[in-house]
Amino acid sequence: MIFRIQKVMMNESMSYKDSDDSSWCNLLINGSNVRAKVKHLHAGKFRIIEDKVDGKYVGMVVDASDIFHCNL
Repeated sequence: MIFRIQKVMMNESMSYKDSDDSSWCNLLINGSNVRAKVKHLHAGKFRIIEDKVDGKYVGMVVDASDIFHCNL
């Protein structure tokens, strides 16, 4: 699977959850479109460190195939 990654400049203040190795992505989890900030772990695995669904998915490890769009 080929992923297209777009670099987006954002004018937002940095929080403690922001880091150089994390990015906001759209994921497909259990058939639902979820907007979450993910951090790369290893070998195509990512940990969700923040989400827009009241923290429901924070801490979950997802596979790269679950991610369909990222903003760096």
